[in-house]
Amino acid sequence: MNGFKKTQKQLKAARSSCEGDFIHNESLWLVAKTCTGVTGLRQCFEMFPRDQMKKRKDNVETKTSTTIVDIVCKNGSEWVRVNNITAKRAMWEFVNAGK
Repeated sequence: MNGFKKTQKQLKAARSSCEGDFIHNESLWLVAKTCTGVTGLRQCFEMFPRDQMKKRKDNVETKTSTTIVDIVCKNGSEWVRVNNITAKRAMWEFVNAGK
């Protein structure tokens, strides 16, 4: 039974994480409703460097990077990333930008 016990700190962190996910998902849905030709939400894409797009003759594996796109719209021709910011964080960024 000890494996299931969580400390107050762990419970608070889990609750905060769930609230953050809810806020992000709500924002994502509000933005997605304004887009046309939505083909996907929260999709993962692998990206290749431009010089390695062609198949290499020596069959050496090319390095890739992965990105997560929040909304794929306009039938795949536009990718949208949704970022949330709190009023408190925005205020701090305005203050720091004025320095």
